Amino acid sequence: SCVVPEDTKRLFLVVSPSPSEYIQHKWDQDITNDDQWPYTVEFTNTNIYGAANINNGPISDVTINYDVYFPASSSVYVGTSVKVDGTAASSLGTAFQMQAASVGGLMTTWNSAGPTDGKAMFYAVDANGSINNAASTANGYGHWFDAAGNRCAYASGFVFSEFDEKSMSFSVGQYPGKTKDGDNYTIRQALKYKKGNETAVATFVFNIHITSSRTGYEISNGGNTASTEIASEAIYPVGYYSISGSRISSPQRGVNIIKMSDGSFRKIIKN
Repeated sequence: SCVVPEDTKRLFLVVSPSPSEYIQHKWDQDITNDDQWPYTVEFTNTNIYGAANINNGPISDVTINYDVYFPASSSVYVGTSVKVDGTAASSLGTAFQMQAASVGGLMTTWNSAGPTDGKAMFYAVDANGSINNAASTANGYGHWFDAAGNRCAYASGFVFSEFDEKSMSFSVGQYPGKTKDGDNYTIRQALKYKKGNETAVATFVFNIHITSSRTGYEISNGGNTASTEIASEAIYPVGYYSISGSRISSPQRGVNIIKMSDGSFRKIIKN
């Protein structure tokens, strides 16, 4: 037995074999002659981290809530990366009846007709809870949102969220100079998945808190914090380029390309 410290967010159990005899094996590139682990391990009253409960039942809707924290900035797109793992991955996978890591491979470009069988499509969700059936307004699978939490164009945006289907994560950030410490925003995005005659929607709710006291996020279920992650470093511009690819000292009137500190690029329009 062991005592779990108060306020523990995650507890890991590491299982390592301790055989009485070891077989020496010369290193080679042939996996067919490798000995397999000769142990059977069984766990009860728990599940695999992030694993979905797949029972071949119908797909269903799910809502995943995050509290997101990062500081205001007048000059950079400060933000944080929010991962779909742990409780979130389990919830998403169970709703869609597949492991969450498989969802990214189903993504298809937006069109007004919605996803075809076996595909998933990404949407903004307006403040009233309605899916906004329109294209992305940020990079990739991403949208800008106004202060009320409605999908909008870049120039009207206060905060944004961009989904990376390969890493199953969201980049959440702000429009420089429009937010201040103490501001709060709620934005929503959704994945709509079609399977045969069934359609299910996974809604991601980001309650954004602009604060200088912390950077990171929490996933909550019914108001109870399920897990906490420490965010990656703030994302900020490291270079500006014209639409033709020439490096410039600062954004010019019209279309500009900005290289961010995480290696990504953003396209902005300066009026």
